[in-house]
Amino acid sequence: MLVMIDAIDQDVQRLRPDLDVQAAWQRLTRAKSPAVSFYLLPLDDMESDEDLYIKMNSRGKPLTPFENFKARFEQDIQHSNRADEFAHKIDGPWSDLLWPYHGGDNIIDDELIRYIGFITKLCELREGKLVREPRLGPRARAIFGRENERASEHLDFLFGAFDSWQDGEHISDTFNEVLRRRSRASAAMTRRKSSSSAPPASTCSSSAFDVATSTALSRCSRPCSCTRSCCASSRAPTSSRADYASCGISSRPPKTEYVAPACRL
Repeated sequence: MLVMIDAIDQDVQRLRPDLDVQAAWQRLTRAKSPAVSFYLLPLDDMESDEDLYIKMNSRGKPLTPFENFKARFEQDIQHSNRADEFAHKIDGPWSDLLWPYHGGDNIIDDELIRYIGFITKLCELREGKLVREPRLGPRARAIFGRENERASEHLDFLFGAFDSWQDGEHISDTFNEVLRRRSRASAAMTRRKSSSSAPPASTCSSSAFDVATSTALSRCSRPCSCTRSCCASSRAPTSSRADYASCGISSRPPKTEYVAPACRL
């Protein structure tokens, strides 16, 4: 208001440098025909002062969806002793908190309404509710309004969800750290999956092989994957059934047995 008064004063001095200030003041304050007059409309006789407020504002610049939501929400929480605190913070500290995320349009209505919608959804989940209503206004009224016996608890949660942030830098630092931890956890999980999917190394044993099996394994071109020192030769036969199958051996012939030389323990 002070800025506007100064701007009017500058324009008057520019357009009417010879203006008689005393005469202008008398014209402005004349009781019968003042230069500026106001119309008074008592709201007590109106059915809904809220509807009138919206209509009167819409004759100038229409209210944004968030401004309409905020006006109704402030009425929905009048039962709480935190209603005045909400009205102060939503236009003050909380707006300053989300201002760095206005997206270039210098308006944070969308950011505020999305965050409040997210908090409302969390409160619905805390009550075990599955709400299909797409409009935030009725959902917020059902959660924070006087009809909900847990309304005070939810309002405290709403205030905490905003007040827990110090400023925009705190928000960015917190989410960057969370994303870094998730990235590291995801990379570790990928490495674990990769190592668990690798074929296990064959193990040495002193199991006996029959002659036919030993002969087939000696022709096998598959290297031994055993890591124990007894299998120093890359062509040493192993006792893995998978190795038998890869070499064309489906079963062990009975009776005659043979101990693989490279795997004697």
